[in-house]
Amino acid sequence: AALTTVRHLAMTAVARTQKKVFFYAMDAMQLPTRIGIRQKKTPFSEAFPCWKNDCWCALSTKALAHVLTYIDDHPEFVRYYARTIIPLESATATIVFNDPDLVVADIPTHSIRWSNPTSGRPDVFTSADLDFLMQSPTAFARKFNPTDTALLDTLDAVVLMDEQETR
Repeated sequence: AALTTVRHLAMTAVARTQKKVFFYAMDAMQLPTRIGIRQKKTPFSEAFPCWKNDCWCALSTKALAHVLTYIDDHPEFVRYYARTIIPLESATATIVFNDPDLVVADIPTHSIRWSNPTSGRPDVFTSADLDFLMQSPTAFARKFNPTDTALLDTLDAVVLMDEQETR
């Protein structure tokens, strides 16, 4: 723990003394530390700002078509995001939120619980969470332990029963 604290303090000191090199310490998510060179030129402007959003979202056919067209038409945007740490939390949102022809609804699609938000990882649902999941208005949830077959089988049965009732 002391070594991690010293390392973090050193990286913070270096980052504060200059604007070119940045350290991405991903200890909480158990990912390796990354060293980044800040780019002078970005694809962003006042008219096209950078956005961030939850990467667990749903897109309409129109929005998806726009994202795919934008990616095809803007290789510099793709090159920029290819060198970022977690592009999925910004790239799609930036394209969608900057299109005035798209309507963005802030409606959660997933049940996700963060008991320890600083960990960078959501809780793993267990059989004890069945009531919570059944009461959720969302269509999806994350995250599950794939070996918790009792919970997964119960959820499958509920989904399949609902599907049969709507036929």
